[in-house]
Amino acid sequence: MGAIIKSIAIVMNRSGKSYMETGAEAVRNCLKGEPMGPDGLDMLINTGIYPDNHLQEPAFASLLQGNQPVAIHGLMEKTFSFDLQSGEGVVMALSVLNGFLESGKIERGMVVAGDVEPIQGQSNQFNYVGHSGAVLVEKGGRNEGFSGFHQDIYPQFIKDYHSYSNYVDNELKLIINQSDRYLDHCIQCAEESIENFLRKMGVDSKAIDLFISSQSPVGFSKHLAYQYGKHRLNLLHEEKEFYSAGLIMALKRARLDQENCETGQVMFVSVGPGITVNLALYQNPA
Repeated sequence: MGAIIKSIAIVMNRSGKSYMETGAEAVRNCLKGEPMGPDGLDMLINTGIYPDNHLQEPAFASLLQGNQPVAIHGLMEKTFSFDLQSGEGVVMALSVLNGFLESGKIERGMVVAGDVEPIQGQSNQFNYVGHSGAVLVEKGGRNEGFSGFHQDIYPQFIKDYHSYSNYVDNELKLIINQSDRYLDHCIQCAEESIENFLRKMGVDSKAIDLFISSQSPVGFSKHLAYQYGKHRLNLLHEEKEFYSAGLIMALKRARLDQENCETGQVMFVSVGPGITVNLALYQNPA
Protein backbone atom coordinates (compact mmCIF):
# COMPACT_ATOMS: atom_id res chain seq x y z
CA MET A 1 0.00 0.00 0.00
CA GLY A 2 1.17 3.53 0.69
CA ALA A 3 3.01 5.66 3.22
CA ILE A 4 2.97 4.78 6.90
CA ILE A 5 3.20 7.23 9.78
CA LYS A 6 6.47 6.79 11.66
CA SER A 7 6.53 9.72 14.07
CA ILE A 8 4.32 12.59 15.27
CA ALA A 9 5.46 15.64 17.22
CA ILE A 10 3.45 18.45 18.81
CA VAL A 11 4.83 21.71 20.24
CA MET A 12 2.40 23.56 22.47
CA ASN A 13 2.85 27.33 22.38
CA ARG A 14 2.15 28.71 25.85
CA SER A 15 4.52 31.68 25.80
CA GLY A 16 3.82 33.62 22.62
CA LYS A 17 6.55 32.03 20.50
CA SER A 18 6.68 32.48 16.74
CA TYR A 19 5.80 29.76 14.22
CA MET A 20 9.46 29.89 13.18
CA GLU A 21 10.34 28.62 16.67
CA THR A 22 7.54 26.13 17.29
CA GLY A 23 7.51 24.78 13.72
CA ALA A 24 11.26 24.22 13.70
CA GLU A 25 11.02 22.51 17.10
CA ALA A 26 8.22 20.24 15.84
CA VAL A 27 10.37 19.18 12.87
CA ARG A 28 13.33 18.56 15.16
CA ASN A 29 11.32 16.52 17.67
CA CYS A 30 9.72 14.47 14.91
CA LEU A 31 13.16 13.42 13.67
CA LYS A 32 14.49 12.47 17.10
CA GLY A 33 15.05 8.76 17.60
CA GLU A 34 14.02 7.84 14.05
CA PRO A 35 16.56 5.83 12.02
CA MET A 36 17.60 7.67 8.88
CA GLY A 37 19.28 6.52 5.70
CA PRO A 38 22.37 8.23 4.30
CA ASP A 39 20.27 10.99 2.69
CA GLY A 40 18.27 11.82 5.82
CA LEU A 41 14.90 13.53 5.27
CA ASP A 42 14.09 13.76 1.57
CA MET A 43 11.12 16.15 1.54
CA LEU A 44 9.57 18.72 3.90
CA ILE A 45 6.18 20.30 3.19
CA ASN A 46 4.93 23.24 5.26
CA THR A 47 1.15 23.72 5.38
CA GLY A 48 1.00 26.48 7.98
CA ILE A 49 -1.35 29.23 6.81
CA TYR A 50 -0.53 32.16 9.11
CA PRO A 51 3.27 32.53 9.41
CA ASP A 52 5.31 35.17 11.20
CA ASN A 53 4.89 38.72 9.87
CA HIS A 54 2.60 37.42 7.07
CA LEU A 55 5.74 36.11 5.33
CA GLN A 56 5.04 34.35 2.02
CA GLU A 57 8.43 34.35 0.29
CA PRO A 58 10.78 32.58 0.37
CA ALA A 59 9.02 29.30 1.18
CA PHE A 60 8.55 29.13 4.94
CA ALA A 61 9.47 25.44 4.81
CA SER A 62 12.98 26.39 3.75
CA LEU A 63 13.24 28.75 6.73
CA LEU A 64 12.08 26.00 9.11
CA GLN A 65 14.66 23.72 7.52
CA GLY A 66 17.40 26.28 8.04
CA ASN A 67 16.39 27.05 11.62
CA GLN A 68 17.84 23.81 13.00
CA PRO A 69 20.82 23.06 15.24
CA VAL A 70 24.00 21.63 13.78
CA ALA A 71 23.07 18.13 14.95
CA ILE A 72 20.00 18.17 12.68
CA HIS A 73 21.58 19.85 9.64
CA GLY A 74 23.13 16.57 8.51
CA LEU A 75 19.69 14.94 8.35
CA MET A 76 18.29 17.80 6.24
CA GLU A 77 21.25 18.64 4.03
CA LYS A 78 19.53 17.25 0.90
CA THR A 79 15.93 17.95 1.93
CA PHE A 80 13.68 19.47 -0.74
CA SER A 81 11.31 21.83 1.08
CA PHE A 82 8.31 23.83 -0.10
CA ASP A 83 4.99 25.31 1.07
CA LEU A 84 1.54 23.96 0.28
CA GLN A 85 -1.21 26.36 1.29
CA SER A 86 -4.68 25.42 0.11
CA GLY A 87 -7.61 24.99 2.45
CA GLU A 88 -6.67 22.62 5.29
CA GLY A 89 -3.46 21.31 3.77
CA VAL A 90 -2.15 18.48 5.99
CA VAL A 91 -4.04 15.69 4.18
CA MET A 92 -3.14 17.19 0.81
CA ALA A 93 0.53 17.25 1.82
CA LEU A 94 0.32 13.61 2.94
CA SER A 95 -1.14 12.78 -0.48
CA VAL A 96 1.81 14.46 -2.21
CA LEU A 97 4.32 12.64 0.00
CA ASN A 98 2.50 9.35 -0.55
CA GLY A 99 2.84 9.75 -4.32
CA PHE A 100 6.58 10.41 -4.12
CA LEU A 101 7.06 7.45 -1.75
CA GLU A 102 5.07 5.02 -3.92
CA SER A 103 7.02 6.09 -7.01
CA GLY A 104 10.32 5.49 -5.21
CA LYS A 105 11.47 9.10 -5.67
CA ILE A 106 11.91 9.58 -1.91
CA GLU A 107 12.32 7.31 1.11
CA ARG A 108 10.88 9.57 3.81
CA GLY A 109 9.02 12.84 3.99
CA MET A 110 7.49 15.16 6.56
CA VAL A 111 4.60 17.61 6.77
CA VAL A 112 4.76 20.44 9.31
CA ALA A 113 1.93 22.82 10.19
CA GLY A 114 1.25 25.65 12.60
CA ASP A 115 0.39 29.32 12.95
CA VAL A 116 1.87 32.34 14.64
CA GLU A 117 0.42 33.23 18.02
CA PRO A 118 -2.11 36.10 17.66
CA ILE A 119 -0.87 39.51 18.80
CA GLN A 120 -3.33 41.83 20.53
CA GLY A 121 -4.35 44.68 18.24
CA GLN A 122 -2.68 43.27 15.12
CA SER A 123 -5.53 41.08 13.96
CA ASN A 124 -9.29 41.05 13.59
CA GLN A 125 -11.15 37.78 14.36
CA PHE A 126 -7.84 35.87 14.46
CA ASN A 127 -8.31 33.54 17.41
CA TYR A 128 -6.18 30.54 16.48
CA VAL A 129 -3.66 29.09 18.92
CA GLY A 130 -0.03 29.05 17.87
CA HIS A 131 0.67 25.34 18.40
CA SER A 132 2.65 23.41 15.78
CA GLY A 133 2.90 19.79 14.69
CA ALA A 134 4.85 17.54 12.34
CA VAL A 135 4.31 14.07 10.87
CA LEU A 136 7.07 11.83 9.47
CA VAL A 137 6.11 9.21 6.87
CA GLU A 138 7.91 6.51 4.91
CA LYS A 139 6.87 3.75 2.53
CA GLY A 140 4.97 0.89 4.18
CA GLY A 141 4.55 -2.76 3.37
CA ARG A 142 1.58 -4.64 1.97
CA ASN A 143 -1.84 -4.00 3.50
CA GLU A 144 -0.71 -1.03 5.57
CA GLY A 145 -0.55 2.72 5.26
CA PHE A 146 -2.57 5.09 3.08
CA SER A 147 -4.80 3.33 0.56
CA GLY A 148 -6.63 6.26 -1.01
CA PHE A 149 -7.03 10.03 -1.11
CA HIS A 150 -9.86 12.23 -2.29
CA GLN A 151 -10.50 15.95 -2.67
CA ASP A 152 -13.68 17.89 -3.38
CA ILE A 153 -14.02 21.65 -3.88
CA TYR A 154 -17.35 23.44 -3.36
CA PRO A 155 -16.86 26.85 -5.03
CA GLN A 156 -20.42 27.95 -4.28
CA PHE A 157 -19.21 28.58 -0.72
CA ILE A 158 -15.97 30.35 -1.64
CA LYS A 159 -17.09 33.59 0.06
CA ASP A 160 -17.74 31.88 3.42
CA TYR A 161 -14.17 32.44 4.59
CA HIS A 162 -11.81 35.20 3.52
CA SER A 163 -8.55 36.21 5.18
CA TYR A 164 -6.22 38.98 4.10
CA SER A 165 -3.75 41.53 5.42
CA ASN A 166 -4.22 45.26 5.05
CA TYR A 167 -2.97 48.53 6.51
CA VAL A 168 -5.36 49.83 9.18
CA ASP A 169 -4.45 52.86 11.29
CA ASN A 170 -0.92 52.78 9.85
CA GLU A 171 -0.43 49.17 10.94
CA LEU A 172 -0.38 45.97 8.89
CA LYS A 173 -3.20 43.86 10.30
CA LEU A 174 -4.58 40.42 9.55
CA ILE A 175 -8.32 40.44 8.89
CA ILE A 176 -10.53 37.34 8.78
CA ASN A 177 -14.12 37.41 7.56
CA GLN A 178 -16.03 34.21 8.34
CA SER A 179 -19.68 33.71 7.42
CA ASP A 180 -22.18 32.63 10.06
CA ARG A 181 -23.04 29.72 7.75
CA TYR A 182 -19.43 28.56 7.31
CA LEU A 183 -19.70 25.73 9.87
CA ASP A 184 -22.99 24.48 8.45
CA HIS A 185 -21.62 24.49 4.94
CA CYS A 186 -18.40 22.71 6.03
CA ILE A 187 -20.48 19.96 7.64
CA GLN A 188 -22.70 19.65 4.58
CA CYS A 189 -19.75 19.41 2.20
CA ALA A 190 -17.80 16.98 4.39
CA GLU A 191 -20.73 14.59 4.78
CA GLU A 192 -21.33 14.54 1.03
CA SER A 193 -17.63 13.98 0.30
CA ILE A 194 -17.28 11.22 2.91
CA GLU A 195 -20.28 9.36 1.50
CA ASN A 196 -18.98 9.61 -2.07
CA PHE A 197 -15.44 8.62 -1.09
CA LEU A 198 -16.50 5.56 0.89
CA ARG A 199 -18.73 4.46 -1.97
CA LYS A 200 -15.85 4.89 -4.41
CA MET A 201 -13.50 2.89 -2.17
CA GLY A 202 -16.10 0.20 -1.47
CA VAL A 203 -15.90 0.74 2.29
CA ASP A 204 -18.80 0.83 4.75
CA SER A 205 -18.65 3.70 7.26
CA LYS A 206 -19.07 1.12 10.04
CA ALA A 207 -15.72 -0.38 9.00
CA ILE A 208 -13.91 2.84 9.97
CA ASP A 209 -12.43 2.37 13.44
CA LEU A 210 -11.30 5.95 13.94
CA PHE A 211 -11.88 9.38 12.39
CA ILE A 212 -9.13 12.00 12.57
CA SER A 213 -10.48 15.42 11.67
CA SER A 214 -9.40 19.01 11.37
CA GLN A 215 -10.47 21.12 14.36
CA SER A 216 -11.64 24.17 12.46
CA PRO A 217 -14.22 25.63 12.28
CA VAL A 218 -15.25 25.32 15.91
CA GLY A 219 -17.91 22.62 16.22
CA PHE A 220 -16.92 20.67 13.09
CA SER A 221 -15.26 17.74 14.84
CA LYS A 222 -18.03 17.61 17.45
CA HIS A 223 -20.60 17.19 14.69
CA LEU A 224 -18.58 14.34 13.16
CA ALA A 225 -18.49 12.71 16.58
CA TYR A 226 -22.26 13.00 16.80
CA GLN A 227 -22.65 11.62 13.28
CA TYR A 228 -20.21 8.70 13.46
CA GLY A 229 -19.94 8.01 17.20
CA LYS A 230 -17.91 9.67 19.94
CA HIS A 231 -15.91 6.48 20.50
CA ARG A 232 -14.54 6.82 16.96
CA LEU A 233 -13.44 10.44 17.08
CA ASN A 234 -10.86 12.29 19.14
CA LEU A 235 -12.04 15.70 20.31
CA LEU A 236 -9.71 18.46 21.45
CA HIS A 237 -11.00 21.03 23.92
CA GLU A 238 -9.53 24.53 24.06
CA GLU A 239 -10.90 28.03 24.48
CA LYS A 240 -9.25 29.13 21.27
CA GLU A 241 -9.39 27.40 17.92
CA PHE A 242 -6.88 25.00 16.39
CA TYR A 243 -6.23 25.73 12.73
CA SER A 244 -3.28 24.61 10.60
CA ALA A 245 -1.98 21.99 13.06
CA GLY A 246 -5.41 20.86 14.31
CA LEU A 247 -5.48 17.57 12.43
CA ILE A 248 -1.94 16.68 13.55
CA MET A 249 -2.89 17.42 17.15
CA ALA A 250 -5.94 15.16 16.85
CA LEU A 251 -3.73 12.46 15.33
CA LYS A 252 -1.25 12.72 18.19
CA ARG A 253 -4.06 12.51 20.76
CA ALA A 254 -5.46 9.45 18.99
CA ARG A 255 -2.05 7.79 18.99
CA LEU A 256 -1.73 8.37 22.73
CA ASP A 257 -5.26 7.14 23.44
CA GLN A 258 -4.83 4.08 21.22
CA GLU A 259 -1.26 3.31 22.26
CA ASN A 260 -2.18 -0.04 23.79
CA CYS A 261 -5.14 -0.78 21.52
CA GLU A 262 -5.49 -2.20 18.03
CA THR A 263 -6.98 0.44 15.76
CA GLY A 264 -7.45 -0.80 12.21
CA GLN A 265 -8.84 1.45 9.50
CA VAL A 266 -8.65 5.22 9.95
CA MET A 267 -10.27 8.01 7.95
CA PHE A 268 -8.68 11.46 7.81
CA VAL A 269 -11.17 14.30 7.26
CA SER A 270 -10.05 17.87 6.74
CA VAL A 271 -12.04 20.89 5.67
CA GLY A 272 -10.99 24.42 4.86
CA PRO A 273 -11.82 27.53 2.84
CA GLY A 274 -12.91 27.01 -0.69
CA ILE A 275 -14.79 25.07 0.65
CA THR A 276 -12.22 22.29 0.23
CA VAL A 277 -12.63 18.78 1.67
CA ASN A 278 -9.65 16.43 1.77
CA LEU A 279 -10.08 12.78 2.76
CA ALA A 280 -7.78 9.79 3.18
CA LEU A 281 -8.06 6.15 4.23
CA TYR A 282 -5.27 4.67 6.32
CA GLN A 283 -4.64 1.13 7.54
CA ASN A 284 -2.60 0.93 10.73
CA PRO A 285 0.33 -1.51 10.54
CA ALA A 286 -0.41 -4.81 12.28
